[in-house]
Amino acid sequence: MKTIVRSFLIIVAVTAEGCLKKQVAPAPLSSWPRPYFQPTSAKALVWYQIYGHFSDTIEISRSTYRCAGVPGGIEITNHPRPSADEVGTGFLTRPFFVAALKRELPQLASTVQSAPECTIIRGELADSANLDYLRDVVGLVTWFFDNGAVAVLDPQTAVWYDRPKWRDRIFDPNAAVPTQHVVVFCSEETGVNTNLFWYHTRGMRKFARPDISIRNVPAQNREGAINLLNRMIEAQALGQVIPEGQPVQMKSLPPGLICHHAGNVADPDFNNAHVEIRWPK
Repeated sequence: MKTIVRSFLIIVAVTAEGCLKKQVAPAPLSSWPRPYFQPTSAKALVWYQIYGHFSDTIEISRSTYRCAGVPGGIEITNHPRPSADEVGTGFLTRPFFVAALKRELPQLASTVQSAPECTIIRGELADSANLDYLRDVVGLVTWFFDNGAVAVLDPQTAVWYDRPKWRDRIFDPNAAVPTQHVVVFCSEETGVNTNLFWYHTRGMRKFARPDISIRNVPAQNREGAINLLNRMIEAQALGQVIPEGQPVQMKSLPPGLICHHAGNVADPDFNNAHVEIRWPK
């Protein structure tokens, strides 16, 4: 079956009400800076799947949604459902994502499954000295929530959002809030019976930075490991680059933790490169 992809007419309005009654100079938007920025050759991947029913025109108020338009490198496509279009339907057939939907948004699960359309915001961008591209995409997703969206999936973190959850965690802070864009997963190490755990992140690719993995963490060091991950999430999202061989120095963690770069975007555990930190033996 032929895939049908509908495109949007996108209008960025410069008045507070989102109307184009007259030409006025747009007010500057607050930038989302990266104060520790060190340039790299990596690319940021931004990706959201939006389920609902939408008009053909995106007429978005620049000031209301804090959006200067669609960032270069980002595409917005619309996919009717049901169809043979794997791009628009695939995540709703994968058990892991369906289970997350039912767990996080149980009241909306059936509505999402029957949503007539899936709009996808996706693209790669060069590493940047600010996160304005993410600010603009957050504004676009918020506009969709106000104009026909039922729920949004972040495929990089497997997190589902309804409108209140999205506004509370992502839009209302009016800042990048990196720990809200990245998740920390925990699982018991396989092949061992010594109560050791694996902690790792997903979502750092939004910031053109590697994810982070800590192996063989004893149960009693859970809090310290999570604190380390959150610090590294924040520092990298704000532009820092972790050097190969960087030692970890935290009072709550033992000495001997070293950062090593590993993996690539084909790694299914991260869909990204990552920084591997192994617990000292």
